[in-house]
Amino acid sequence: MFSTVRVVVPAQLGPIDALVSVFGPFVFPVLLFALGVVGYLLLVALGRLGIEL
Repeated sequence: MFSTVRVVVPAQLGPIDALVSVFGPFVFPVLLFALGVVGYLLLVALGRLGIEL
């Protein structure tokens, strides 16, 4: 009656496979967003110190 969808991830990925199995496939967009926020805050902090890149 119900079908299950399985995501096949190659075993040789190691830590990436572990992340996907623990948190699901949405971990990558969340990580990219978090890295972007950290980068933005770093640039804001450097700008307040008077350092321009």
